[in-house]
Amino acid sequence: MPLPINAQLRLRGALWGLMSLLLTGCTTFNSDPQASDSTATEPQSEPLQPTTTLPVLQRWVRQIGEGSGGLHLHLSPVLLWDQLIATSRDGAMIALAPKTGEILWQRRLTESLYSGVVGVLNGEQKLLLVAAESSVIALDAVTGQQLWQQPLSSESGAAPVVVGDRVLQRSVDGHLAAFHLTTGKLLWQYQWSVSLLTLRGSVAPVVAQKMVLIGTGDGRLIAVDLQRGEELWILPVAEARGRSELERLVDINTEPLVVGDWIYVSPHQRGISSYNLNSGRQLWHREISGDRGATIDADKRLYLSDAAGLLWSLAASNGDTYWKQDALKSRHLTAPVLQGEYLLVGDDLGRLHWLLRRSGQLVATMQVASFTEWFPRHSSYQGYSAHVRQSRALIAPPLVDGHWVYAMDQRGVLAAYELINAADTQGQ
Repeated sequence: MPLPINAQLRLRGALWGLMSLLLTGCTTFNSDPQASDSTATEPQSEPLQPTTTLPVLQRWVRQIGEGSGGLHLHLSPVLLWDQLIATSRDGAMIALAPKTGEILWQRRLTESLYSGVVGVLNGEQKLLLVAAESSVIALDAVTGQQLWQQPLSSESGAAPVVVGDRVLQRSVDGHLAAFHLTTGKLLWQYQWSVSLLTLRGSVAPVVAQKMVLIGTGDGRLIAVDLQRGEELWILPVAEARGRSELERLVDINTEPLVVGDWIYVSPHQRGISSYNLNSGRQLWHREISGDRGATIDADKRLYLSDAAGLLWSLAASNGDTYWKQDALKSRHLTAPVLQGEYLLVGDDLGRLHWLLRRSGQLVATMQVASFTEWFPRHSSYQGYSAHVRQSRALIAPPLVDGHWVYAMDQRGVLAAYELINAADTQGQ
């Protein structure tokens, strides 16, 4: 049996702490992606100095319930129908005006939550959530009324995935269930074997070419037919090795990135590889621990943050390096996201960092700060200690909408930023 999800989430947080080092850094830039990393000259390290050379302004801040409640949860807000909707571990759900932070409506659910809200944009106007009591819940997005609730085989920290009329939900015990979006009826289930010790709990399946792709705790990638739930193929992408259980962890604990016929996979501690979806042939492999997540731009440049806090830009076609940025080394970074000509990541100190996509140069750093930090009260104020001392960490990637950025830390502090007079941020 796998560890309970509470233990898995706390284990992941503990592993972050074990890898912490007090290091600072610089950028290695390679204008020729064919050049080898080993021939690059490492510039002299310089202390990280938070900068604001970009005109970035924090526009508003809100507290969303109790945040993650001390667990390693990916609670990310979503933009739906001109509303920014955010949730917390203790069941708080708040809809805000994206530009002003004005509360449009709020609701307190009776269930505790393990995932952020997922919205349906195909005319159904539904909100989907995963409850800590091992169930998936569908709500009416206009009234907040519960439409249906279906039990899961076990706990789940993964967000639901909506494809057409199907809601896909994975559980920590190795089950993937497909429900009908309108009725909640169970359509099919698929089961696979799970590892005894795993970091699983918050990674959703990925849909590509009418297949559902599942990354497992033992380093396999499984493809399941979207309509029938039948197994199509299994691709081993990482092999457990080492003497200790921690060394043998090979979870695929970030969502695989699919681009056309190619998929990019980053098992824990086993680098990043590219495979052809049709043949299973490996295109390239790099010993870069990209299990924080990756993204790709229109120029087929791959961007990823690794376990050591390094940011990389790679050629998606062959894995060669464009640049490497180590100014954030020893930080636990979110997956990078694109904002026009910039790359944006969050870290475990509650800071957002903007970098130039082409060079990796760090151009701005902003701190996510709560209302009580802007206007501090005496420490005897009820709730002050819990509010300030909880982890500032940004676990979920920031949400980008044109010139706007939204980020929520583990305390539940949701902040909105605007990039003023910037170059076009719509083209990614």
